[in-house]
Amino acid sequence: MKRTIILIFVLMSSFVLHKYYVSVLEISLNEQNNQLELSLKVFNDDWQNALDHRLGKPVYIGSHNEYKQLDSLVESYLKDNIQIWINSDLVNVNYLGDEIVDESTWIYLYVEGVENINSIDVRCKILTELFDEQRNVVQLSVGKVSKSALLTKSRNTKKFVLKK
Repeated sequence: MKRTIILIFVLMSSFVLHKYYVSVLEISLNEQNNQLELSLKVFNDDWQNALDHRLGKPVYIGSHNEYKQLDSLVESYLKDNIQIWINSDLVNVNYLGDEIVDESTWIYLYVEGVENINSIDVRCKILTELFDEQRNVVQLSVGKVSKSALLTKSRNTKKFVLKK
């Protein structure tokens, strides 16, 4: 009996809980406004860690001690970690805002003046400065075309060809 308990303990201890590091970046074309609309979903604790790391001190998201220039910090972080090229031209990605939903933060961005898309290159380095195992899922929807990619720290850019 004692051997069975020890064996069960050894087997169970080999299944150590492992935290997953993943974000989801959804990109869709709003044809009425000629805009790309981007929604980025990250876990709150990872997002907090990234902003704390960037600033060099706690930013206290959502508390009464929240860093007063949080929006400019977020905008700067996003500008350095998400880039979009349309037809090989780098475009300006604008930060719209964010919201906390349960254990996740949704971050909203957009690109104006988007027309005649042949290809979209997406670079997403979100959280890779903190977590080597970070995975960033990109889901693209343009018209009837839907594509996706899994980006990592070492492979952080994907070209989506929509028209040849």
